[in-house]
Amino acid sequence: MNIIKKIILSASIFVIIFCFLATTLKGAPNLQGQKNKELYENKIYNISLEYNGEWKVNPNYIEKYEGKDGFFQISAYAGKGIEIDEIAQSEASHKLRPYGNSFKITKLSIQGQEARLIMPSNDQSQEFNNQAELIVKYPKEININGNTYNYFILWADKYNIQEISRTLKFVS
Repeated sequence: MNIIKKIILSASIFVIIFCFLATTLKGAPNLQGQKNKELYENKIYNISLEYNGEWKVNPNYIEKYEGKDGFFQISAYAGKGIEIDEIAQSEASHKLRPYGNSFKITKLSIQGQEARLIMPSNDQSQEFNNQAELIVKYPKEININGNTYNYFILWADKYNIQEISRTLKFVS
């Protein structure tokens, strides 16, 4: 009987320790998954966002940052008098099929503004490098070099675009 009590006591202690460690470690951050975040601010496009701090400026493109695990690039779209759904459909259905044949367009709201997220399908051409696109209506039209723009455009790889879009803010 003593042996059975010792086995039960040992098993109980093991279960308690296991449950304690599992609960404690569950909330601990995954340090390998953590990225060094950097704040990107652009007063021309009136936006700020956070991105992976390991990404560097690509000198071959305007406003593009990239690294071994992703990229982002920004732009603007005039779109005066054009609905956001029409713009999203036009971008996704371009003759080059930048998002594949079975892309997905999702309605979002970013800082209270209408937005559309275009996610590529599995048949997206490799040359587009897993590119996805976010289109957001500016709170108020902006002027860049004498041209008026009503929509902000963010291109990023499909693995990072949602995380980046959650940090997007319009600034004046």
